Amino acid sequence: MSDDERPPHSNKIIQFPVKILRYRLKDPKLLPIRPWLVRGLLLRRCITEIIAAGGTGKSSLGLALAIHLAAGRSFGPFEITERHRVAVLSVEEDEAEFDRRMCAVAIQYGIKQADFDDYLFKIHITDDQHVLGQAGKSGTVTATKAMSELERLLAHEQIEAFTLDPFIELWTGNENDNNQVKAVLAIFRATARRLNMACLLTHHVRKGIVTPGDIDASRGGSSSGGLVRLAFTLTNITAEMANTLGLEGDDPLRRQLVRLDRAKGNYTPNDDRIDWFRWQNVDLDNDPEGITPDHVGVLVPWNAPGLFVGVTTSQIHTVLDVIAAAAERGEAFSPSRQAKRWAGYLLMEHFEWNEEQAAKGMKVWLGSGLLVECNSRDGRKRDMKGVNVDEKKRPDGDSMSL
Repeated sequence: MSDDERPPHSNKIIQFPVKILRYRLKDPKLLPIRPWLVRGLLLRRCITEIIAAGGTGKSSLGLALAIHLAAGRSFGPFEITERHRVAVLSVEEDEAEFDRRMCAVAIQYGIKQADFDDYLFKIHITDDQHVLGQAGKSGTVTATKAMSELERLLAHEQIEAFTLDPFIELWTGNENDNNQVKAVLAIFRATARRLNMACLLTHHVRKGIVTPGDIDASRGGSSSGGLVRLAFTLTNITAEMANTLGLEGDDPLRRQLVRLDRAKGNYTPNDDRIDWFRWQNVDLDNDPEGITPDHVGVLVPWNAPGLFVGVTTSQIHTVLDVIAAAAERGEAFSPSRQAKRWAGYLLMEHFEWNEEQAAKGMKVWLGSGLLVECNSRDGRKRDMKGVNVDEKKRPDGDSMSL
């Protein structure tokens, strides 16, 4: 290239949107608090996902949370300190059923219209226009006009949290395509970020058995895990967990309990507790001319029996591992409280129980079949009765509290 062909020299400095800056630690006392609406559950600019099978109660849980947020009332284990403007989009039920569910929640919790006036909104989208994300022929997912209009209205009403129920009904595409699932979730997250809102999303589970606390339980597998910052599974109580809690086989609670487990919490400490809820039938008293009134199920917080409050399944698994290992060596712990190697001493050590509590715990576990008697030998090589673990009856979950 000749000198005549070279571009003229310019002293103009081209500005690029990239910088490398020296980092200096901030004073931690001056850092802003994370913008929680509900600590551990709903955070501004983030998506919270509730993963559950149909009929488990994810919609009921979402409605109860929404009305408590609007009323500024704590909901079971979740502390709510002030009122927040909430918008609910529910497309699975018609208007009348939505009204029944909301009335049932309000009756159960004693919440009146005046408690949430001007703070609770229902998002209405015509049946044939409720799709918010749409996959084109090439598979690319884009926001629809309905999504753009929804964002405009959310901004106009200064909404602080919005619920989307259920995820699968709000977009068109392949729910088993990880890239498409991530793309539509990115649309919802972008809206939450632009408007500084929290988003609660309910999501159906994949086919097969769901392990409580499994982030990959949702349809689309692990694809949603990278986009959401908080995730929970909502599952029915299993027979094994009911036995561990000491609920007898004919106890009606065995059919009424569901458990909420943390599957992901980027901004929360490792928390291995379970939050329990039970179904409560609410009579709407809508019985003109003596017709049987409607009853609607509402999820209400439930506390596990006092014996097991504060005991985590990780602690239980630790004790069961010790019992099983000893039995495998032929040195099983004894089921007898009078024995020197009584298995109850392990419960006292790991659960910080007294002897009476340990005796009750051993009775529950032996009665449920979690612990079974086996043949073993004592320190003097004499035959004795010991206990072993029925592995099939271990409580499910790796680190969830009872």
